[in-house]
Amino acid sequence: MNNWQLYNLLHLVANKDVYSNWLTPEQFELELISKNIRLMRNILGLPERYQPGTMQAGASASRTIEIDLLPFLINGTESVSNQKTSLTDWYYINDWYTDNSKSAEIISQQELGMRINHPIRKATIKYPFATIVAEGLKIWPASISEINISYYKNPATPSFVTQVNTSDGSLEYNETISTELEWADHNKLDILYMIMQDMGVNIERQDLEQLASKLVEGGK
Repeated sequence: MNNWQLYNLLHLVANKDVYSNWLTPEQFELELISKNIRLMRNILGLPERYQPGTMQAGASASRTIEIDLLPFLINGTESVSNQKTSLTDWYYINDWYTDNSKSAEIISQQELGMRINHPIRKATIKYPFATIVAEGLKIWPASISEINISYYKNPATPSFVTQVNTSDGSLEYNETISTELEWADHNKLDILYMIMQDMGVNIERQDLEQLASKLVEGGK
């Protein structure tokens, strides 16, 4: 599903016309931006309360959560300069290690002083540690120049660009310069469902999924 289909689905459920200015394209874009980040935060920040497709709690949801986040997963190597990585798009860091490490940790700032000066647990090539910084990670010991890292990047900021057809006055979606949500379709419905809740539009999740399927199949 693209942004235009979500926009039409929202108006269909609310029983509103897209020309009614009930929710303008500009307002819808702001909602997409807000809920795009909120969904990422919900999944990573409150996993015990998130179950894909339902937005309800579920202890068995963790593996599915990982699948939902696959569009944002980055696994690769990262150079280290002055003990720091230079990540610009990270949202959540899962893990890191080096080719020579046996156990690499991410520790809190509160532990840092104790660990740096600890006679036994200080950083070594085999047992390095890191703290979270704006650039991603700060690594100890200082001799490490490259790491392997797994993290989730920030989702792309969606944009919703429309224009008026000068021939018949219809509202058209400019897909070429718009930016689509990167989520799978069922997660896009999670975002739409949150928008509907903010707008006071009530619908059962199962009914929303059925309407979405009909909309996509109909090519509207």
